[in-house]
Amino acid sequence: MVTFVPRMNDEKYMLGFFTMELVKNRASGKPFILLDDTADGYLVLITPEGKVKRLERHLFGSPISADLNNSQLHSHLTPAQMDKYIEREEYMDY
Repeated sequence: MVTFVPRMNDEKYMLGFFTMELVKNRASGKPFILLDDTADGYLVLITPEGKVKRLERHLFGSPISADLNNSQLHSHLTPAQMDKYIEREEYMDY
């Protein structure tokens, strides 16, 4: 298990991202960051490897909201996931 530790003095971690939605993969038990729940039975997710993928909805549990300030969240997400999430959020701000 990789532990994500926010670098509070790092500008990209101070951009105001406070919540995200997560889903747990039913087979692996690993959390994936939910970006979009499409109407056709697929989810757009950030995998633990930091890749954005479109995967079938039935492979995951129900979405839960997570507070980015919650230290327990950081022990479940990988640095690659957080970096990709922040990268996408910064891009969406343009």
